[in-house]
Amino acid sequence: MTMEIIKGMPVNRGLVIGRIFKFSSDPLREKTLLQKLEIEFHGLELSDIDRIKIIRDSFYEKITGREEIEKEICHFKKIVKKARKDLIKARKELSGHIDEKFSEILDFQILALKDTNIYKKTVELIRDPGISAYLAVSIIFNERIELFRKNELNKLRNRAYDLVDLYNRLVFELKPSHQKEEGLKTDKRSEDLILLTRKMFPSDLAKIELKKIKGMVIERQNTESHTSILIKSLEIPYMIKTDKPLEAIENGSRAVLDCYSGKLIINPDKSSLNKYLHYHDSRLKKPEDKKPENKKFPLLFATVNTLEEVRSAAMMGVEGIGLFRSELSFLNGDIGSSVKEQSNVYKKILQLLPDKPVTLRIIDLSGDKSSFLELIYKRPLEEDEKELLTSEVYNRQIEALVRASIYGNLIIAFPMISRPEEMADIREKVLMIAKESGITSKDLKEYIQLSAFIETPASVFALEGILDKCDSINIGTNDLLSLLYGKSRQLNTISHVEDFLQPPTIKILRNAVRIAHKKGKKVTVCGEMVSSKKFLPILIGLEADIISVEFKKYPSAKSLLYKFEPKKCRNLVRRLAKIETKKEIIGELASFENNSSF
Repeated sequence: MTMEIIKGMPVNRGLVIGRIFKFSSDPLREKTLLQKLEIEFHGLELSDIDRIKIIRDSFYEKITGREEIEKEICHFKKIVKKARKDLIKARKELSGHIDEKFSEILDFQILALKDTNIYKKTVELIRDPGISAYLAVSIIFNERIELFRKNELNKLRNRAYDLVDLYNRLVFELKPSHQKEEGLKTDKRSEDLILLTRKMFPSDLAKIELKKIKGMVIERQNTESHTSILIKSLEIPYMIKTDKPLEAIENGSRAVLDCYSGKLIINPDKSSLNKYLHYHDSRLKKPEDKKPENKKFPLLFATVNTLEEVRSAAMMGVEGIGLFRSELSFLNGDIGSSVKEQSNVYKKILQLLPDKPVTLRIIDLSGDKSSFLELIYKRPLEEDEKELLTSEVYNRQIEALVRASIYGNLIIAFPMISRPEEMADIREKVLMIAKESGITSKDLKEYIQLSAFIETPASVFALEGILDKCDSINIGTNDLLSLLYGKSRQLNTISHVEDFLQPPTIKILRNAVRIAHKKGKKVTVCGEMVSSKKFLPILIGLEADIISVEFKKYPSAKSLLYKFEPKKCRNLVRRLAKIETKKEIIGELASFENNSSF
């Protein structure tokens, strides 16, 4: 048998050698009945029942007579009852393998089965104009799915995926028996199994003996889908978006899933297999991302934007959240506008990461971002009204964070701090809000730290005074360096790390870390360039306390971080601090990379 290599995007890193187990989770091959109708009959509208009456007979005969119609309705109700029972069972079974908080995906599907807009309308459609439950479910579910897909809120748009999962579950049961496909069962052999499928839904995981599955490849999937989030928690090698279809691969084939380089090797030849067997054994003896003993590395935290990313970060076992940008969560509905709604979300975030530091940045409504208020309040605002609402949003968020602070290790970060008196006013405001909320200053000192975002040239010059008024600093490299070099914040200015590999960058960051450490304060560095292979040794050499990388880049940054030698990185920074041109800095870094063991 010929060896074949299929490339894809690795999500969970790792390596597994085993046999292919093909799983079919898609009885309709991702084309719903209604989509088939739309293609065949050119733009069928969901509301166009008359046209459905005309064309339905090309799929199923019309149901006639009261007895037959009631029989079809009874069949539909029986299937719904069975689906509800299966989902409850799936939720119970999954809880043994996957974090229980993700049961909300299945909870949504259970509630959807009780939704009168689905259940009642389906029954009405079966009764009049007298069509099969199979066709009625297709029509009603497609209508609901489209409503979710077109919703402005990301949270609701994501629910369309869960509704498609539920739809496939129902129509598989309603489909005439002669058209049903036999489901595949897990291979009974003891050898490790690599699951292959075109697409997968969350509830499909309950159909599989997860203990036997040591790796997964899904041809059509994305990193932020609920299925991916669930699979990430299993901590097995996982790859998506393959460059070739998986359909032709034979079930039971020998294979290697290399999720370090993003390869699925089918029927590996002897030399390739031996290479991976040796590689696999060496990985087991020495994990790639294990922190070397007696060496000083920065802590690696994750930068997140949504509650969903916090959940994924918690499952991934991140050391902490270096930055939670709250703007997107306000827009997608994760965070409500009231103090109570916000406090509940912040409490949930802190409980997801018990005892781990979580830095949450107050919503940034400065300068050009003031129009962001109009998106939150969903209406045009006058300038004087914007000023009033900015203060309102700001105060509510602080109060909500203060109330939630007792549930974890919270650090409240404040953007665009330029002067010491700004931090002094902020501390006074936080103390006042805490007092009004019944939290004593002793509790406040124990549960909350205040961090200043250093991201303007003015803050660099006022750094010593700012440090006296806060507990730590967070250097936002995106804004700081864009403003330092006179680039627009609206443009994608951080597209090339080399744009900012200039002498002032090294000197400013080095000086900031030194001043902060002299005053006994910790420094977190975040921004697009932080996870760059070029910039990472500089941050290690600067002796930053915490590096916060974008959540999607966290695994690769973690595996890269410990490949550097801290002492060599410190020497590198000393050399870079004496260089006067960008060209020389880039040359010195290139030389450093060539002489490093990665």
